[in-house]
Amino acid sequence: MALTATDINPGMLDYAQGKLKDLKGIDWQEADIANLPFLDASFTGAACQFGLMFVPDNHRAFREMRRVLIKGSLLAVSVVWDRMEANPWGAAVHATVTNFFPDTPPQFFKALFNSADVDVLRRMLTTNGFDKIEVQTVPMECRSSSTKSLAIGMIEGVPRLAEIEERRGSPGPIVDAVAATFTWLGGDRPFRSTMQAIVATARASG
Repeated sequence: MALTATDINPGMLDYAQGKLKDLKGIDWQEADIANLPFLDASFTGAACQFGLMFVPDNHRAFREMRRVLIKGSLLAVSVVWDRMEANPWGAAVHATVTNFFPDTPPQFFKALFNSADVDVLRRMLTTNGFDKIEVQTVPMECRSSSTKSLAIGMIEGVPRLAEIEERRGSPGPIVDAVAATFTWLGGDRPFRSTMQAIVATARASG
C-alpha cells in the first residue's frame, strides 16, 4: 500500500521525514490542501490531522479532497479543536497573552477554536460531495512533562510569535506568564488538563 504525505510547509515535511526516516513507502510532497497536485480519483482514502483550521477556504479544501478520492473512499479528519470552553489550556493561553496586549490582542490562537460548529461541518461535507457523515467530539488528556516546555511550544512554536513580535513584544515574559497560568490550571511536572477535538468521517459520494 502506498502512502502520500503532504504539507504546505516544507519545514514540517522535513521534520516529519526526519522523525519517520526508518519507514519505507512514504511519498513526501509539498502541497496545498485547497489546490492538490494530484489527478482526479487517484486515492482510496484521505486523512487530515488538525489542518483544516488553518485553511482560508474549507469548502475548497473539501472539494479538492473529494476530487482526488475514488467514489466510496473514506475521508477521516480531525477537523478542529472544540470550543475554547472545552479546552481550558487554550483559554488560558489566549487570556494570558491578551493581558499583555489588551488593546490589540493577537487572534491566531483564538481562531483555532472558531470552527467548532458541527452543523456547519456537516453542511460543508454534504455540499462538497460526501455522505455517510459521522461527527463526534473526542475528549482527551492534555499532558506535558512541564508547564515551561508546553508554554514555549504555545508561544514560540506557532504563528502567535509573529503576532507578538509585530506588537514589539518579547516572548520570554509571556512564556513565563503562560507557564505560571498552566501551573495553576494543571500542575507543573507533569502538567495535566483536558482537551477536546471534533473528528469526522465521511465517504466520497457518487
